[in-house]
Amino acid sequence: MQSTDLHTYCNIRTIRAKSRENPREEQHDV
Repeated sequence: MQSTDLHTYCNIRTIRAKSRENPREEQHDV
């Protein structure tokens, strides 16, 4: 597993966690 994949995986988990707390921010980021 490459380091870039690991960072991406962590970022996805972070984004999902934030989207659960603040769904409005997720839509704004997109």
